[in-house]
Amino acid sequence: MYSIPSIHRKNLFIFLITVTLTTMTMASGQKKAIEAKTLQDEPVITGEVFVTTMQADGSPYLLDDWARGDVVLRDGSVARDQDLRYHGYLDELIWRQPRSMQSIKVDKQQVASFTLYPGEQDTLTFKNLTISPWYESGEINFYAQILYEGDVSLVAHQRIRRTGETHRSTGGRIISRPRIELDPVYYFVMPDDEAREVGRKSNRSVSRLFPDHRRDVRSALRNAGIRINDERDMKEAARIIDTLYQDW
Repeated sequence: MYSIPSIHRKNLFIFLITVTLTTMTMASGQKKAIEAKTLQDEPVITGEVFVTTMQADGSPYLLDDWARGDVVLRDGSVARDQDLRYHGYLDELIWRQPRSMQSIKVDKQQVASFTLYPGEQDTLTFKNLTISPWYESGEINFYAQILYEGDVSLVAHQRIRRTGETHRSTGGRIISRPRIELDPVYYFVMPDDEAREVGRKSNRSVSRLFPDHRRDVRSALRNAGIRINDERDMKEAARIIDTLYQDW
């Protein structure tokens, strides 16, 4: 029986060790390459660190806490299952970066839309919208909550604005703080992005937004048993007006 000389056995052993290590290194490198590619393919959200120093009575946010949500970017990519908040006072989307846990004010030019899933509440979808106010020059851009979407859509600017001041006595000093409250503005948006602001929540106020078809709108709302008093009524009115629009 042939036996391998000791020097050859030593060389063969070194060769096998080298092949094994090379194979392990290649496998490890391939795994790292796949992980890097996966991370690289994730949508990149850009923005700046957001630090608020605002002291006010009332919250500047639409929701009391972070909500899970999705962000659709301008390039069509979607960043899913992120911690998000809508800052109604500044009209900004705030994102909690998952690694650093820092609050980031998202670059608005990057965002097409975003959706919030606030637990037991209804899903909230916002679109980065530019509208042309009815009978006004210029345009307005804001994050519009989509309440009804059709040829004639209903959107809300869930703005939070300053409504006054509160004064408190502390340690012999009077401290004044702004009082801020949710004060939404509703718009019917036409196919050409012309937006008609709803002044009061009433059938008469809404029907006046469509002067050429005022009677048709009022009659249709009356026949449907709708008396506009709140946001839910507005949504149903938008559905009816959108149906009427198909025949105008």
